[in-house]
Amino acid sequence: MGACRTRARATLRTWQQAGRMHRSVLGTVVAVVLSACSDPATDVPASPPPDAERDGGHRPDATTASRDAATASPDAADAGSAAPEPCPAASTFRYACDGARRVRCVDGFLQKETCTFGCIEPAAGTDAACSCGTNLGFTRWNCTSGDLHACPGAAMYATRSCGGRGCDVAAAGVDDTCTPQASTLATVLAKLGPECGAFSPGTTCGIVVRDLTANVSASWRGDAPYVSASSVKAMWVAAALYDRTIADVSPFADAIFRSSDNSASGKVIDLLASPARVNSFMWNDAALASSGFCRWNYEKARNASNCPSRMGGDNFFTASDAVSFLARVHDRSLLGKDRTQALVGWMLLSPRSGYGGWLGTQIPAAARATLRHKAGWLPPSAVPGYSNSNDIGLVDAANGHTYAVALLMSGGTSYDAKQLPVMEYASCVVFRAVSGEADAFAGCTHP
Repeated sequence: MGACRTRARATLRTWQQAGRMHRSVLGTVVAVVLSACSDPATDVPASPPPDAERDGGHRPDATTASRDAATASPDAADAGSAAPEPCPAASTFRYACDGARRVRCVDGFLQKETCTFGCIEPAAGTDAACSCGTNLGFTRWNCTSGDLHACPGAAMYATRSCGGRGCDVAAAGVDDTCTPQASTLATVLAKLGPECGAFSPGTTCGIVVRDLTANVSASWRGDAPYVSASSVKAMWVAAALYDRTIADVSPFADAIFRSSDNSASGKVIDLLASPARVNSFMWNDAALASSGFCRWNYEKARNASNCPSRMGGDNFFTASDAVSFLARVHDRSLLGKDRTQALVGWMLLSPRSGYGGWLGTQIPAAARATLRHKAGWLPPSAVPGYSNSNDIGLVDAANGHTYAVALLMSGGTSYDAKQLPVMEYASCVVFRAVSGEADAFAGCTHP
């Protein structure tokens, strides 16, 4: 426990000195992180917290109780520039058109994105968007010119850079993908992915890992859509932070991340101009072209007028989108310094292990203590017809690398005895792989 506390204190001190932790959450986070270095069995409840996951937000007819990706690739000259351009006096946090590109001010410097088909002037209180032009029908990621492009909602153009590796064309109706990187991490996921169904019969999983320090990514079914459950609440909070102030969002954050409270989550959505704004944020501002929000009907109806029908009215995302979101949170390019500090501080309030803390259960105590994540769960015992568990987060590996990971699981014959333990096992394997262990699977337990 002493070593864990020493490492956790050092990590928090580094974050504070580097300006990565907002002062409004620092005191609470220190207490939570240090307490996580105690007996992990006492960290979290053994069963879902009250009002954690019920069917109101997921069933189409319910009315009661549920950058590797970027909107457009930065200008090549800008990306290679040693000196970022300071913001002009008239620039703001929101995107505005500047000729054939859109620009915004983030932490005092100009963020610029080229729009291939031109820039769409924004309405008051919204962001400029890149036009889809002749690619209006790109409802999925499409491989063109070596990168992926999509036009979610037939309203705005999104680009996912493939880092010069090129992309692979899939069958019609399926997302094209970036050509995978050859890496040890990819080899590990190629073995780990099929184990989901082997150790939890009937379960499929989507896994994406990005080592943010080494800039290495690997994927297993990364572009397959999954019901997002409550993991997506981190994105809803980010949307509210993008549009509003930290002070506006703060009253609801503790309940959302500590106990996945559905009522508080609805109130965060209510901070936005409309439920449809969740989608425009994900598509236009965060470049999550394979994610969709349809409804959140706790205490009142919240139905998005731009709901994608991809999963029959359920809210959904992909592991690739989740990791792209986490990467842009980590590098502050999405929310800027202060809003990012607030969000990652709140993500530290989520359970460290056990139910709702699956990423942390089998990783070392020091890494568990600084885990920034949000889990989601739809157990068939509480939500008939569903069998989903997700956990997305930022993890500090044993070798000092930080990685973003999304573990999404669906289906199976035994939720508590098989699916959930497999998620804990998968997190352990990923941690050891990123940490550079010779055998990533050694010491990780599965059902």
